Amino acid sequence: MLNKNLMVANVLDYGAMGNGVTDDTNAFNEAVNYLRSNGGGVLFIPLNNNSHYLLNDSVRLYDNIVVDSDGATIIKSQSSLNYYTFITLSENKQGYGSGGECITIRNLKFKGSFENKVSVNITLHHAKNVLIENCIFDEAIIGGHAIDLGGCSDVEIINCTFKGMFVQEVREYAEAIQIDHSTAEGVGIDNPDSYDGIGCKNISVRACSFLPIEAKKTSYPAPNPLGSHSRVGNIMHRNIRFNDNYVEDSVSLPVGTPYAAGWLHFYHTNGIEIKGNSFINNKSTSARVLGVYSALTTISTDDLPNPNPEKISYTPKMCKNIVFKNNFIQGFNNKFVGRIIYLQGRNVENVDCFIRNVRINSNEFIDCYDYQTTDVDSSSNIVFADRVRELSIFNNYCNSLRRLLQAYSCVNLSINENKVIKANYIALHLTDCSVVNVSQNYFDEFRVCMYIRGIERIKLLGNSLVGEKGDISAQYGSCIAISKSSNLIIKNNDLLGNTNRLLGVFIYGASIRGIVKDNLVRGYRQGIVISSDSSGIKNDIY
Repeated sequence: MLNKNLMVANVLDYGAMGNGVTDDTNAFNEAVNYLRSNGGGVLFIPLNNNSHYLLNDSVRLYDNIVVDSDGATIIKSQSSLNYYTFITLSENKQGYGSGGECITIRNLKFKGSFENKVSVNITLHHAKNVLIENCIFDEAIIGGHAIDLGGCSDVEIINCTFKGMFVQEVREYAEAIQIDHSTAEGVGIDNPDSYDGIGCKNISVRACSFLPIEAKKTSYPAPNPLGSHSRVGNIMHRNIRFNDNYVEDSVSLPVGTPYAAGWLHFYHTNGIEIKGNSFINNKSTSARVLGVYSALTTISTDDLPNPNPEKISYTPKMCKNIVFKNNFIQGFNNKFVGRIIYLQGRNVENVDCFIRNVRINSNEFIDCYDYQTTDVDSSSNIVFADRVRELSIFNNYCNSLRRLLQAYSCVNLSINENKVIKANYIALHLTDCSVVNVSQNYFDEFRVCMYIRGIERIKLLGNSLVGEKGDISAQYGSCIAISKSSNLIIKNNDLLGNTNRLLGVFIYGASIRGIVKDNLVRGYRQGIVISSDSSGIKNDIY
């Protein structure tokens, strides 16, 4: 609703036609400049019989401007100078807010055309205290972004709808909402002296929808909702929140080793909250919900004004403080091996660089396995983690999956109080990790429950393992297989087999030191077996 307490400039009063043919850019800018000269106010864009306002160039916003409408549509044409509609610039200034503060854009529709290769965008550089709400972006994304934030802070994007993405080869990662550092490469429309390399902070995307569309008898996926892939030295993006959104049938993973793959994907970010969302994959495409990555190159701060900067080698700055909570995930059941949550640390010159402090809890993962395949080693891992420190996976419900977790070279793993049903390969696959706690989980209908190799200090406490389906190879000839590990505590677990073919627990491969106590093992050919080459492991009667 229009705020009647603010000064109002109606674009029709400044010559805008809203007929979809006449370029209304100058009228919009004149109205904005009038408001600016009076300290701010409302730029009102009336619907006026379903008006379509053609902006062949961009409209610059300033402090205290509210762009409001009752549902009018903003369009571009094939002859438009650029895809920008509303922009903020900081010119020769730097820092948060130097491009504009206290800006609102609401109740508008931004309409592109996939048929005519016309996209529509909002780009904000160094903006602060921004609200974008109740807007629709329809066919707006062709290789670029609907909203591009460069070095911005305190931005809320609420109750907006993003419809369709025209996917371009090698640009499959393009996001509806891009989080960028302040660089010419990322923003590219400001004065060269304005770029200071700062990241975005305090960005919230809430109650939005990201949807596929059908246009001219062609189907287009939903856009990737949100992501970052810029790197500037050790400068991090901070406090990014994606909460209570709905995402359906977004972009498939490209063939090969994808860059910044995932419906949500992040580099160089400290503080990511993904909470209360629904991620639905009706088409069963090979897709990823979340990718957290690192890169071995960055941009030098000396090269910020260069639109094509040289990428220099460096020890990567790793993402940390990530929460993935209370989300609903369904349909990631493509037959090809997938990772719904992908956490990628690095080893640089024999030094481990860890993603840190990740919490994955109270989520529901449904229908994430392709039962048509004859290869059990296929379909989706819920979590893939490579070099993560402090990873906690707890209180999740998973039904029909390949693995709950595949982890390599991680430190401080906690897998607690999860309910995992129909793990069609190996529920937990842990290699070369240290300080691992697997407690109070319930596993039902699995082929192998746990394969643990090269682990230093592991606790398996109070887990229930029932409904075992049978072995998948001689390599995995037990319900729990532990190899080349040390300092084991295996207590109070309940193992109920139903094939009478497998071992319950097999400790082998020169494992050393540990205690196996008070476990209840039934329905297996042998309960607990410790190989002769393992030593210092006390096995109490079970």
